[in-house]
Amino acid sequence: MKRAARISGRIQYEPGASDCRATGTVSLGSGGWWSADLIVATHREDEILLTLRRHGAQGREDDDESTDLCLRPADLEALPVLLNGVIGQARRDGVLPGRGRTAH
Repeated sequence: MKRAARISGRIQYEPGASDCRATGTVSLGSGGWWSADLIVATHREDEILLTLRRHGAQGREDDDESTDLCLRPADLEALPVLLNGVIGQARRDGVLPGRGRTAH
C-alpha cells in the first residue's frame, strides 16, 4: 500500500522504508571478483532484492556487470540448488569443462 505523500507546489515527497541488508564477495583467479547484495524491506519481508555484480580486474573494461533479481524467501532457497544442478548437468553433458580442466 502506498503511503501518503506531502505535496508542496510541484515538489512531492515520498516517504521511504528501512531495509535490512547483507553483502558479500568472492575473489576470482583473474583478479576480479563477484559481489552480492541481498536487501529485504522491513515493511515488505516477503520480497527480496538480490543484486549480483561482477567486477573485473583493475584496469579491465569488463568491470561492473550486474543483474537484479526480485525473489520471495522460498525462491531464494531454491536458487543455489538450481545453479548447482545446471552447472553439474552442463559438466556431465560436456557443455562446460569439469572442475580444474580447461575447455577444448
